[in-house]
Parts: sequence; structure tokens; C-alpha cells
Amino acid sequence: MPTSDKRIALLLFLLLLVPFAYNYGYGIASQQHVDFPCFYVAATLAFEQRVSPYDYEVFSRQWEETVTGFPIRYTYPPPNLLMVYPLTLLPYQAAQTLFLILNLLFFLILIWLVFAIGQWPLGSLFGLFAIGYMFAYYPVTSVLRSGQINLLVIVLLGLSWYLYKRGKSDILVAASLALAILLKTYPALFLLYYLLKRRMKIVLYALGIIALVSAATYLVLPSHLWSDWVTQILLQSTVGDKPIAGILLGASDWENQTIHGFTARLFGESGFHGLLDMGPTAAKVSAYALCALAVGIVSVLYYRSGKKAHSSAVVDDEFALGLLTMLLISPISWIAQLVFALPAALIAIHRAQQENSRLVTGVVSLSSLVLAWRVPFIATSAAFRQGPLLLAVSVYFYAEVCLWVYFAVRIWRSLNRLPSEEGPETGRAEMQHRPA
Repeated sequence: MPTSDKRIALLLFLLLLVPFAYNYGYGIASQQHVDFPCFYVAATLAFEQRVSPYDYEVFSRQWEETVTGFPIRYTYPPPNLLMVYPLTLLPYQAAQTLFLILNLLFFLILIWLVFAIGQWPLGSLFGLFAIGYMFAYYPVTSVLRSGQINLLVIVLLGLSWYLYKRGKSDILVAASLALAILLKTYPALFLLYYLLKRRMKIVLYALGIIALVSAATYLVLPSHLWSDWVTQILLQSTVGDKPIAGILLGASDWENQTIHGFTARLFGESGFHGLLDMGPTAAKVSAYALCALAVGIVSVLYYRSGKKAHSSAVVDDEFALGLLTMLLISPISWIAQLVFALPAALIAIHRAQQENSRLVTGVVSLSSLVLAWRVPFIATSAAFRQGPLLLAVSVYFYAEVCLWVYFAVRIWRSLNRLPSEEGPETGRAEMQHRPA
């Protein structure tokens, strides 16, 4: 790469980084974040007061003593508390500022990981576009404003992806995945990926780490936390018809850009009339059926792919498909969760520019851009409460589905190629690939 291209790339990076850090670092440091108090209050209750943060009345009282605003229920499994606890050693405002700084650092690490996984030269035309895309990706700013942990989770998933692709130690691949699962349960889908790819050591190491950390919660946290989480959070959120107290989002909420959100807006849920207005039972049954179908298709693709040797490009497609599946099948998700789609969107744009079909290129590129934009009409979703326009609220969901189908088709096509057609990089997924 010419030195001049590297300098241009560096200048662009600094041009975007400085105002970004000011606006979403210094500019929001003094504001109370929406989600960070949830983690801080929960860890304070569990470690200092030795009571369950899943008791919403107790949680609400502690929230009011710590911060202002509506108490958002803590729904994460107990191991999450172990990772949050060090922040509670600081006063709330100092802890929030430190976490904001860490989130900015995680974002920079994510940028590095995406370039390392994609093997894109920084000074190339696409490299320059990728820098701009990541800084303009609205869900990243949503994470920073809310104080969510999603940037750390996607960094850990990206690290597992990168290490696996480079053929690094199985235990390092597993440790990265296990930490992501301990922070948030959704990444557990990638245990299925490694299982179907016949990488049993990675699965066993990851399960072992999860088991050890989970067992540690019994030693350092009140022993009833696991039963409280299962009965008050897990079971109520999966089988209950009424919203759990302290949860800001319902399935039909405009921010819920998942299969469950789409079916809730299509069929209706408790207190909400969908387009077809068939009720919450139809919404739930159809949502679970579609989620099972999506996971089933992905499982078949992973299983068949595990029998063949593939290029690193196919591994990238598989991980991108996994990230999108993880988003689509989540019961409740919101804009900050769309950071999980960022690597997949960039890979899709890069792939699409090499497609012969203008239609495919256009749909994939537009879908990736939609995920990055803050779509203005969604904020006025009260105007789309009835009629066909109701489904226009699911615009991010449609973008996710388009990219999901694109990667699923790419993987399917790769299964039908002869090994000799896969190019000079053909080899096992765990083989080491050097960047161009």
C-alpha cells in the first residue's frame, strides 16, 4: 500500500474520531445513561447488600437512591454481575464515565477487528468507506448514549471469529465466546456453530469456562440468584402473556426489530392490535415457528459446511449469518443491539460490489445502509398504529432479513462447488490466513 494512501486513511480516521469522541464521549459523560444504572444497581444489591436484583421492588428502591428516572429491570444471568462488580467500587458518576471511556475503547478495537477479519487494506477505497461507515453507524452511538454492554460483546465475538479463522488455540477461541455468552446469553448460538462444524474442543472448553464462572457465582453471590433469574425473568419472558414490570419494550414496540417484533405488529399482542388482529397467541406461535425455521436452516448449512474444506471467505459468511440469526431470533431487541450486525453489513457490502447482479448489489447495499441510518419516521411510529403502514415500522427487520437471505444463499452455493472451484485459499476453516 502506498504511504500516501496510509496517510489519507489516517487523516480520515482522525477527522472522524475527534468529533465522534467529543460528541459521544465528553458531550454525554455528564448525562445519565439509560441502561448503565441497571448494571450498577444490580451489582450493588448483589455484592454489597446480598439481596436479589431480580426482585423488582427492592431493585426500584435502590435505583431511586442511586439515580433518577424509570427503573429498568435487570434481566441478565448472574455471571454478568461478576463482570460488572468492579465498576461499583467507584461512585456512580465516576463509574459511568469510566464505562463510557471503555465503550469508546471497545469501539476502536471493533474497528481493528473488522479490518483484520475482512483483510481490507486501510488505505484502499473500500477501507476508507469502511472507516466512514463504522463511525456513521447509528447503533454504535445508541450504545454509547445508553451505557449498554453490546460493544464489549461484539468485540468478544469478533475476537473468537478472528482467532478461529487464524487457526489459533481452541481454548482462546472458546474463552472469547464463553465471556460473550456470560455477558449476554444470545451469543450461545455460536456454540451450535462450532458443534456443527465438528470443533468439539472449542464447545467443551467454552462450556467448561461457562460452568466454572457460573459455579463461582454460588461462592461470591447469594445462592438463590439463579432460581430467581429462572423464575422471575427467564420463564416469565418466554411463557408469560403480560409484560414484565420494569421492561421498557414490548414485543410490538417500534424498536423491537426481530421476528417476535414483526409478528406482534402483524398479529397483535396484549394491549396492541396488529394488522391482522389475531391476538398474542398467533403472534407467539408464528414467531417461534419462524425462529425455529431460521435456526433449522442455519443448522443445516453449518452441518453440511462442516463436511467440506472452505476458503476463509466462507467462514466470514457463516459468522455473518450467525450474527444476523442471533439478532432475528431474540425475543426483544432494540437499536443498540444492531451493533451485532455491523461486521455482517460491511462484509455484505464488500461481497455485493463483486456481484454480477445489479438487483442483488442494490438490495444488499441498501439494506446495509438502512442498518446504519437513524431512520427518521420510526420515531413517530404512533402514526403507524393501524393499516398496512403499521408494517413499515419493521424497516430494520427487513434489512436484517435481506442480509440473512444473502449470506444463506452464498453459503448454500459454496456447498455445491467442487473443492477445486474454491480458489487457492481453500482449506479448513481453522487454517491460518494472512491478510493481503
